Amino acid sequence: MNNNLKRFLGYFLYMVFIGFVLYWAGVYEHYLKELVRKTYETRIMLHYRVSFPVILGVLLALPRFISTARNPGQWCMDWVKLLAVSLPFLYAVFFVLTYFSPLGSLFPGWLMRPGRELFSISPIPITVFGIIFGYTLLSVVKKKD
Repeated sequence: MNNNLKRFLGYFLYMVFIGFVLYWAGVYEHYLKELVRKTYETRIMLHYRVSFPVILGVLLALPRFISTARNPGQWCMDWVKLLAVSLPFLYAVFFVLTYFSPLGSLFPGWLMRPGRELFSISPIPITVFGIIFGYTLLSVVKKKD
């Protein structure tokens, strides 16, 4: 089979897999919304809304990571990219979770304010930040020749 055809089929099937993941994530989110309506316990929904984008970002970076893993060489990490890109997004994602938990009272208000305001305006920034954070986690791992 032609190499381009193999690559096309691999990427196509992977996108079908991502589509199934998104579909089942939507089904699970609907289930969680119903659970929140019945129990008034919002913590599970908050954890889902913060953690799923990170998982999705990792899934999106997975094909390149697998391609990197197949290459010969020694593993290394791009620390600059990890610290410059991942750290700010980790801050936003982490402090949304801690703000709505008992740990939130342990941190000063000025430290918690950006995460609280980001999430209270819209969940979209936290979703995007989570995807970027998850993607960056795998994309900083490389191999040297």
